Amino acid sequence: MKKQKIFKKEEFLVSSNDYEDDNCPVCRLMRTCEKEGREPTHVEIMTSMLEANGLI
Repeated sequence: MKKQKIFKKEEFLVSSNDYEDDNCPVCRLMRTCEKEGREPTHVEIMTSMLEANGLI
């Protein structure tokens, strides 16, 4: 999953924009979309999530 900045009152955690898991279908999709300079479609996200949960 993509690391994000998390803000709390006056504190915040800073992390990188790297996608963590090479075996994760959602992470692979996000890396591909980032390289292509586009946002993933709803169908792509749903398919990746089903694959990640072992449903397809």
